[in-house]
Amino acid sequence: MKALREHNFKIYFIIIFASLFVVLLGVKNYEDAKAQITTLADKNKITASENIVGSFSFWLDERLHSLVRAAKFMQNAGAIRDDEKLGDFIRLFKENSAEFDALQFLREDGEIFVDGKKLEGDEAMPKSLRTGLVWFEETKSTLAPTVNFMQRHKILGEPTLNLCVPVMDGGSFAGVFCGVVKLQNILKNMEKFKLAPDSYAFIVTHGGEILTPMKDAALKKQIEDKFKELFLRGEDITSLNIGSNFISVAEIPTLNWFIGAGTDNEKELAALLNSALKNALTLLFAFAVLALVANFLHNFMYSKIKNLQDDYEALLKHKARMSEAGELISGINHQFIQPVNSLNLMISSLLMLQKDGKLDAATLESMLQKGQAATILLSDTIEIFRNFYKSSDSPQKFSV
Repeated sequence: MKALREHNFKIYFIIIFASLFVVLLGVKNYEDAKAQITTLADKNKITASENIVGSFSFWLDERLHSLVRAAKFMQNAGAIRDDEKLGDFIRLFKENSAEFDALQFLREDGEIFVDGKKLEGDEAMPKSLRTGLVWFEETKSTLAPTVNFMQRHKILGEPTLNLCVPVMDGGSFAGVFCGVVKLQNILKNMEKFKLAPDSYAFIVTHGGEILTPMKDAALKKQIEDKFKELFLRGEDITSLNIGSNFISVAEIPTLNWFIGAGTDNEKELAALLNSALKNALTLLFAFAVLALVANFLHNFMYSKIKNLQDDYEALLKHKARMSEAGELISGINHQFIQPVNSLNLMISSLLMLQKDGKLDAATLESMLQKGQAATILLSDTIEIFRNFYKSSDSPQKFSV
């Protein structure tokens, strides 16, 4: 049992030592995984912001091309100076262009049509001020498609994007045709992008204002302040680090807006590494349980084998005893035969001599002495075999 306890102690010591080694190895892997996860997470944010920008740019280009085709159709159909034709065309285009929340055409003479309806007098704003609108002047000066953010659209009454294209008539500028999209619909499209848990994406205007709702108002304010600071310095913006937040930034060239994708690295790492730590601890616990089960099974099998071995040894000892007892009886029998036969012969001789009257004193004495010698031999034999199984604690030298 003492040897077994020492054996168990060695096994438990090996288990503890192996567990400590696994823990140290896990700590190292934890630090390596932390750095790798941070790098991969930052790359994912960069990819996410670029994907959103790419999708948003495609979304803008698709609508601008639609407006360019419509402007060419107006020019070819001669509808620019004909109010009725112009109104009918805009209404028809609106019915087949669900991507726009409103369509408006501002002619160079100040006349404006919204969804095919011509606005009279001061219905939208004084006619004299219409051609001074930013989106009209910018499109007229560049003679190219423009995109402008409007804080509050006069007709829709909410923030919008005005996607405008110039309309030509006979080679000269005749007006501006715009597709109007509500800002909230643009933000809904951003929600379709699958971001990691606790991640966020936002749109920043060229004035540093975030248009996208954010749960963390304090973080939103910090991001806006950072953008305004960088805009004032005229620095290129590709990423921001605010606290533990890494934010990848990509520009929308058409708008001079920026799209950002970020997350709190500490929270993200904590979530990922907690999951990894749980798995590691589960494996460590499973390893410890496996080692204990293996040790238990080893002890169980050792006990079973030991019991069988003890039973087998007891059986062998019993058989050896029986064999020794047989040899002892055989030896006693061999030692007893001769003196017993001698005694039997002497007794028969004495009886015969007595019967014949030939038994004299000398013969009787001689026979009795021989019988006494035979009994002494029997007594010595018994004494010898009596100590057959006894062992002496004091060794004695003898001559072979």
